[in-house]
Amino acid sequence: TSVDLTRGMAKAKWHMIARTAQLGFRVEEILVVGRVETPRKELLRVVRLSRGAPILGFDIEAARQRVEALPWIRRARVERMLPDTILLNVEERQPLALWQHQGQFALIDHEGEVILRDGLERFADLVVVVGEEAPAHAATLLKTLGNEPELLPLVEAAVWVGGRRWNIRLAG
Repeated sequence: TSVDLTRGMAKAKWHMIARTAQLGFRVEEILVVGRVETPRKELLRVVRLSRGAPILGFDIEAARQRVEALPWIRRARVERMLPDTILLNVEERQPLALWQHQGQFALIDHEGEVILRDGLERFADLVVVVGEEAPAHAATLLKTLGNEPELLPLVEAAVWVGGRRWNIRLAG
């Protein structure tokens, strides 16, 4: 039957993968490039790979998806470097502003994506943007304000109003 054939093929595939591990194609090292904010331990946990595992049996696409689901990770690339190394290259999100919405704060990046909702104290010097649609427009606002270097340090908060404009609150 087709079920038996499928099982037989899967068994043969894993037998070949096990054989390649015996020949030296097994994970001995995991190199991580680009990590600053994401704890190395957390990255390795979601990669789900241990030393000695058959390198050809490792699903690099599934690992990439799990890594990209982490809060700080914008993009990831996972590669096999045969015979024994996995390269994990990550691009982390860059903090842009604090978003205040419904009484809660969140750290957002240049694309308006939420990075964190807790432990925001070290980002207290960032501009606060307020409003449901504020994250989508924050990068444009801060780019515009960046053209006025004497004004930008005075900006404490910006409120997105009516889906079309910002009200800016300045220090003092």
